[in-house]
Amino acid sequence: MPLPPQDHPQGPHDVVGIDVGAARVHGVRLDPGCRLVDARDFAADDLEAVVAWAGGAGVAAIDGPDAASVGAHAGDTTLAPKFRAARTGEVALGRHHGLWVSWATPPALPAGGWMAVAAALHHALSAAGAETLEVYPHGAFRELAGGAHLPSKRTGDGRARRAELLSAEIAGADRLAARSHDALDAAAAAVVAADRRAGHAVAAGPRPGDPPGDDGSRIWLPRRR
Repeated sequence: MPLPPQDHPQGPHDVVGIDVGAARVHGVRLDPGCRLVDARDFAADDLEAVVAWAGGAGVAAIDGPDAASVGAHAGDTTLAPKFRAARTGEVALGRHHGLWVSWATPPALPAGGWMAVAAALHHALSAAGAETLEVYPHGAFRELAGGAHLPSKRTGDGRARRAELLSAEIAGADRLAARSHDALDAAAAAVVAADRRAGHAVAAGPRPGDPPGDDGSRIWLPRRR
């Protein structure tokens, strides 16, 4: 269900955060003052509706990859086998930020799966004029919490803690408190987009001394609070 509509002219200084699933896509829109404009969800196969809702936002942060893996780290024996198939952003997120994702993007995105939905959204929103970022909401919340571990987002305590963190970043975040963990993840993505717009977001990528291999992918985090 969408939030009650707000009297707000859409514009390129807005940002959106999007949490992607195979069946539903959740979105949160913030204005230039990091005020909550809207939060709603869409059918995952209705990407036209998502793009129309994004309405010319300048930055769109999406919880998912923009493309399949090209195997840039296949020969890196310093990585666990699972992550040798991963993209550079996923490897750097774990190697340099201690945030190892529970998935690694495969060389072919399963048709109809959430990764394919995410890639389609990256392409559609980029074509509509937005800068798109890949984000990892769990990592974003960890950075907003100063690196502290958080209870599972599937628990009441975990959702409450995430809502508390968002309340320090987003004016009107209390309107999200009763919503699902997917909506909270979308809001965390929107905070990363706002940090990117302000020049504070951090891109997880290779650093000097890393083993060779870079496919150009990056996963973005907010500035640590």
